[in-house]
Amino acid sequence: FENVCEDENNVTKAYVLHAEANAITKVAKSNNSSEDSTLYVTTAPCIECAKLIIQSGIRRVVYCNKYRITDGLDLLERAGIDLVYIDPENDIYEQQ
Repeated sequence: FENVCEDENNVTKAYVLHAEANAITKVAKSNNSSEDSTLYVTTAPCIECAKLIIQSGIRRVVYCNKYRITDGLDLLERAGIDLVYIDPENDIYEQQ
């Protein structure tokens, strides 16, 4: 597969597994727990990953790239998940 997640219409390709889902499933297969943990991701989570984050017990998400759709962040915020945006290039740290 090519290293492209979205098609020309900005729709995620069906075979794409986001980093959040990959990390959560790896923890689920191990003897570890994600309860009350922090998840570090490059891009703000989408709505589907937000659902997985909530159900897995993660309590804090740190990200450094904003996504064009904010429904994932909106859901996480409503669920009481701590959100932290970091922009290292401009030395920005925002607790949401």
